[in-house]
Amino acid sequence: MTQTQTETLGTEKFLAEFHAIGAVQARASIAVESVDLRDPADYTAALGRAYPNLRQFVDKNLYADIEKLRRPVQPMMGQAGPFFWNNITFGGGVPVGGNSQITLFQNGAFSFTGNFHDSGFPSYNDSLIWSFRSNASQTLYIVQHTGHMAGTVEPGPRDDNWGAEGPSPALAAGWNDLVSQGFSYRGDAAVNMDLGSLLNAVKQVWGAVSTVIAIL
Repeated sequence: MTQTQTETLGTEKFLAEFHAIGAVQARASIAVESVDLRDPADYTAALGRAYPNLRQFVDKNLYADIEKLRRPVQPMMGQAGPFFWNNITFGGGVPVGGNSQITLFQNGAFSFTGNFHDSGFPSYNDSLIWSFRSNASQTLYIVQHTGHMAGTVEPGPRDDNWGAEGPSPALAAGWNDLVSQGFSYRGDAAVNMDLGSLLNAVKQVWGAVSTVIAIL
């Protein structure tokens, strides 16, 4: 075998391994079992997740109001969230990370933002779904996004940034169903997996789902 043949075989092997890395599928998820906006304890916990420094701020600056603020907070029935997923990571050495945030409103408005960043050599397609399952009807309400990040081998942005806002007639119509008996929610993300495949995986995780309604 000549040196040229050896170099050619080495290059072909490298390219095959590179394409295999870039084609890897990976998933990540975050889940909360149940949220009941009618329950002050659930709502207070939700506020704690959304604003983790609120307690320290109050303790430091508002001594006179401490006891008042330690009482259960009455829920704002017209809003669910904000819900945060602050550190989205994937296994298998996939060099992609990100975050997402979503807030839902009774009038059908919503705020859905997020970011994925590719810090590696291959390029990746990304997808993310927030899903909310009504405890009353087992209906699954979903908000979804798909995008692309360019790696070192491709010209283009390494970041996929997005921001979407309502109104959503589907959310407004389903609000009472969603909050009347509380809901559970989760976030699922993937690289190199189309939205349809990711949604099928999400539905399998949920198990009992009567209907799927797209908010976005």
